[in-house]
Amino acid sequence: MPQHRAITARELILLGYSVAVVAIALFYFTFASSTKELRQVSENLFHHPFTVHSAAADIKASLHQIRGETLLMVVLRMRPDDWDASTAKIRKLETQTHENLTLLRRSFLGDMSRVDSLEKNFDEWSAVRNSIVDAMLRGDTAVAEQMIKTEGAPRFNAVLIDVDYVLSFSQNKATQFVGDASEISNNVLGRGQIVAAILFAAVAATGLLVVNRVQHLYRELTKQATTDALTGVGNRRYFLDLIAYEATRSDRYGQPFSLAIVDIDHFKKVNDSYGHLVGDAVLKHFCAMCQAGLRQSDVMGRLGGEEFGILMPNTELHDAVAVLDRMRHALAESPLQQVDAEIVVTGSFGAVSSTAGHGQTDVEALLKAADLAMYTAKSQGRNRVVSNAIAQAACASPVQHRSEV
Repeated sequence: MPQHRAITARELILLGYSVAVVAIALFYFTFASSTKELRQVSENLFHHPFTVHSAAADIKASLHQIRGETLLMVVLRMRPDDWDASTAKIRKLETQTHENLTLLRRSFLGDMSRVDSLEKNFDEWSAVRNSIVDAMLRGDTAVAEQMIKTEGAPRFNAVLIDVDYVLSFSQNKATQFVGDASEISNNVLGRGQIVAAILFAAVAATGLLVVNRVQHLYRELTKQATTDALTGVGNRRYFLDLIAYEATRSDRYGQPFSLAIVDIDHFKKVNDSYGHLVGDAVLKHFCAMCQAGLRQSDVMGRLGGEEFGILMPNTELHDAVAVLDRMRHALAESPLQQVDAEIVVTGSFGAVSSTAGHGQTDVEALLKAADLAMYTAKSQGRNRVVSNAIAQAACASPVQHRSEV
């Protein structure tokens, strides 16, 4: 019988090195390809569903603001100067809406005919609103009010249906991408276990790297989706979602909450006088000072530009006003120090409170009441807190509020 030669130590070492090299190469290939897929899914998640959802949410917010301005023009019989201001605001919102529609066309992955329908219905609604405005200019108030009920409301609802479709689709697509990311992550872990049987130490070390990478990507995506990049507070979409959630919770458990909208006083002058870099520093200083005066359960969000919102769960209006007034004093007494200037930062606060236990809270009416209170604070000289108890009655009668649209 032929004798089998024993494997030498050198050959065993070389075999071990060969197995290690193969295992490392296999793991590297697996890790590199899977990470690339995961990164692609993460980028798709950000560039498609998140981008589309943000654009659609902005469109929806603009629609409600445009509708509110139109109703104010008709119901309040505005003076010419207020009329011009509302018209300018509506035009700006319409321009933003068309920009968001362009963004939807670039990033939406669903039925593009619904985006076409959204744009068509928006243009038709705009035409109806122009007719309403023309009627008001002619003094035909009754005709304008009739057109709001018979033509404006159906057109507005048609636009909302298309926007809600885009929002729903983007949410479902985000869930799909997250599922794909989860599946890829599971594949990475599964293949890692196979390689671990060959070279446990290498697989374990790299497996930790994979987990950390996935968690980092998730944290980054979550942060980008919910946080304002400059100030670090919640962004508009995230903050509005929190208000809707708090309204539902308040209605269910009978606990009121307070909401404030605050606008930095004379912010445009700061930008014009010192430049946008100093303006950014003012925004960050303002948010830091405001957050220092809030509880851990309170939330601050940036609504746009120099306008911010503050949500205070389980807080009565008089308590919220007291907190906001302390915050206002702290701001005024803590100027922002710059190299060649000391900038006093103040804000105008408008505060409202929900009416818990009296029906479904109308979030839109609550925001509108807080906004009106804020503008009242500005009209009274700025750097003050104004509460709007009338908002409680508006929030307790959401059906009546909607019937006007």
